[in-house]
Amino acid sequence: MICCPKRKTMIRWWAEFVDSNRKELIKRVVSVDPILDELYQFIGDDKYSQIRLAKTNPDKMRELYTILDGAGQMLKAEFYNSLLNHEKCLVEDFSLKGCKGH
Repeated sequence: MICCPKRKTMIRWWAEFVDSNRKELIKRVVSVDPILDELYQFIGDDKYSQIRLAKTNPDKMRELYTILDGAGQMLKAEFYNSLLNHEKCLVEDFSLKGCKGH
């Protein structure tokens, strides 16, 4: 897929947001299952099932970050966009507070 320069910049920014706010995202994301459902096509059945086995949302997020850490910026960008779909107030909260990555 050919990507315009502006899109490449946004993908890099979204990936940096995911990396920079890791600790808070692990603690605060509550809509983990719908996010996983959106990421299923990118992570596949085995990884999806592995994450779903975790008991708590923070544990699921830690498992997801294990996968994100080994993936490229595109998967992190997909995760960011899924966060916007399911945790928009949380993402906006980071922006308003000037969290890392902004």
